[in-house]
Amino acid sequence: SNYLCWRADEVEPIRIRKSDLKIVAIVDPALEIKKKNDPCGILAWGYSRKHKVWLLLDRFNDKIEHQRANSVIKNFAFKNSAHYILVENEKIGKIIVKDSAGKDNIGGKKIPFKEVPTKGLDKYTRAVPMATYCENERVFFPKNAPWLIEYETNIKDFPTGGNDEDADLTAYAAIMEDKVSIAEILANR
Repeated sequence: SNYLCWRADEVEPIRIRKSDLKIVAIVDPALEIKKKNDPCGILAWGYSRKHKVWLLLDRFNDKIEHQRANSVIKNFAFKNSAHYILVENEKIGKIIVKDSAGKDNIGGKKIPFKEVPTKGLDKYTRAVPMATYCENERVFFPKNAPWLIEYETNIKDFPTGGNDEDADLTAYAAIMEDKVSIAEILANR
């Protein structure tokens, strides 16, 4: 299937084949079901090296119990044809990656879990590259997604809003461009 990506002043859309995308599920885990806790956030991002653009493909944002974390994450990744599952390497993220070792086969497909390095940068600094790419029309969003308004609200309210997982997960998508492959990204962290 093809994705049609429209830029503001262009007559013709960019046509991107799904098979040309490197798809990654990026996870910001929060696994305690308490009123004050953030929800667990997962975004499926596709990156086209040919066009140097990102496509936000899908979103999960809900509170989940610790016991269900790996199955929820794996099912989301499988549904979106992800090549990797990248998990924020702080606190519970390290535990999720460790718990997934040897259990990354999903529906007969191996989708490895890897840690996303935060590199000691604060959330605002990590968000700057993708904000710049958005301004330069290199990031595309699904126009009719039922979750898009909530996602956009969380991004607009960052860094002062209550839920920052969408901004974090969007910021992490920038690492998809920096190296030749996700494997190189992970090998060089």
